[in-house]
Amino acid sequence: MSTTFHLFPLLPPEIRHYIWHLSLTHDRVIRISCDRGILPTSRRYARCFRADCPNPPQLQVNTEARQVALRLYAPYFRTEHQPHSCIYLSPDQDVVHLHEAVLAYLSTVEKAALQRLMIDIQDYGTFGSYWMDSLCSMEQLKEIVLVVLPGALSPYRVYDQLPVEDSDIVWLLKAAFVEESSCVSAILIAMKVIIVGGGIGGLATAIGLRRAGHRVKIFERSSFLHEIGAAINICPNAARVLSHWGFNVELARMVTARQSIVAVGSSLKPLAEVDCSKCDEVYGAPWLLAHRVDLHSELQRLATARDGPGIPAEIVLNSKVVGYDASEGYVTLADGSVYGADLIVAADGVHTSAIHHVNGRATRPVATGSAVFRFLLSTEDLPDDPSLEPHFGDGLMRIMAAEGVRRLVWYPCANNTVQNFVGIHPDQDSNDHEQESWDRSANVDDVLAQYHDFHPSILSIIRKATNIKRWPLLYREPVPTWSRDRLVLIGDAAHPMLPHQGQGGAQAIEDAGALSEIFTQLPAEPTADEIRDRLAVFERVRIKRASAIQVTSNVGQDEAWKIREHAQQYMPEGVDVPTSPSEFMEHNFRYDVLQDSRQHLEAFLSKS
Repeated sequence: MSTTFHLFPLLPPEIRHYIWHLSLTHDRVIRISCDRGILPTSRRYARCFRADCPNPPQLQVNTEARQVALRLYAPYFRTEHQPHSCIYLSPDQDVVHLHEAVLAYLSTVEKAALQRLMIDIQDYGTFGSYWMDSLCSMEQLKEIVLVVLPGALSPYRVYDQLPVEDSDIVWLLKAAFVEESSCVSAILIAMKVIIVGGGIGGLATAIGLRRAGHRVKIFERSSFLHEIGAAINICPNAARVLSHWGFNVELARMVTARQSIVAVGSSLKPLAEVDCSKCDEVYGAPWLLAHRVDLHSELQRLATARDGPGIPAEIVLNSKVVGYDASEGYVTLADGSVYGADLIVAADGVHTSAIHHVNGRATRPVATGSAVFRFLLSTEDLPDDPSLEPHFGDGLMRIMAAEGVRRLVWYPCANNTVQNFVGIHPDQDSNDHEQESWDRSANVDDVLAQYHDFHPSILSIIRKATNIKRWPLLYREPVPTWSRDRLVLIGDAAHPMLPHQGQGGAQAIEDAGALSEIFTQLPAEPTADEIRDRLAVFERVRIKRASAIQVTSNVGQDEAWKIREHAQQYMPEGVDVPTSPSEFMEHNFRYDVLQDSRQHLEAFLSKS
């Protein structure tokens, strides 16, 4: 027997998943800036480069890891004030993203080594006069992406110095490189977009708007981009959007839901069964079960990978947004810096301050008298109990119910290697002023007290639980509008939902899908009125549907009578509120937000 002690298996599953995520390699698009304004001919000139991502961590682990890393990475962009400060690159793999003016500060070392460049063009004339020759002299270049920013072409169109068609502009840029034109591509940026919050909704929006030809910058308040929580349902209405964007289900280690069983908690006797295996056939997309870390990692890859449509989204960490100017399109960070954009998307959750700038005030949370326990268990750690065998299976979801609101939901994720447990229960201690947080801890005794009369095999599972989280279920009324001028709310910032429908994440993805379609076919330089009109189209697509699901999420699918009157005002004309699980599946799953958004955009453009 081995006497080696390994700590890794003892870590909570969500921590193990995050470590696994960090170990993955990712294509890097490195944005490099330089303090400029002093000409290289001046005695005061000194290069001072900065990168938006840290040097590879392998360089700092230990001597052996550093030696291996140095076979791939080499130091470039040395700063003259600090000779030992540099940026480590793999020139044949990493894409270096620069503003055109930074080309003046490249040394012969960088010019001789760089192979993949992305250049922001702020002024078409200046680029052609000053920087084109510099690029053409870089003999190692294999890939050049020219990012034409909004306003770069306008002065030259006025004097008929450029053709009006954007496709002709791309041809002119490529033609300037003559023999090298095959490695050159040009992207014309329609809008600058700021997204506040790097969670599921924020990253999904970044993917959609990147694909639509916009330049996206995400401000995330935390020091490292990650998703907390456990597992999540990606129902067909959201899976359809992700599939359209090229989401890789295998990389995200998702499990396809195949069957849902409702059983009596005390005896595990089945009460109802739903066949989920045909969702792809019936609704055009599968029902997926995912660990949030895995989902978040794949969304981040699609948002920032260099090989996707458009230019990669930029993620800025440690950046808390504390102020908004909706009319002018500015956000203010906690450090006092101000950033502007054509469109600002607030995707920073239920406690967003942006809602005050849209509606004047936030909606008041109302205690429902219920709370949720949540924990994960490794599949291999489940008790060896014959009575549990009928409840195992690839993609099997189980809902064990008791009198009142007590339910224990159990389903797999992460390629069936992790089991997710969600316990909804009455909690008279919760109140309107309690903080909504997934990071609040609970202990095993708390959970056992709520489910003491459940089957012994379920109690044996609960006893193995570690790192249990608890949060109160607080309800918020739908808000009448989600946007003002250049600012729009999405996801939990617009429509926070309770977990009964499993649609919280799906509705955020629907928001992202709608924005990605509605902000296409824009004029060359969209005005504030154009942005406002497009957001009005977005609200027509989204508010009533999301509000209906927000209200129906207050109860289980077998309790629709409790919210029928309240939800009916948000249903489409002539459509009744669903009253059974099958009707809820039809209402929630069949809807195609991409198609609906295209139809609304077409109607808008036909009237313009």
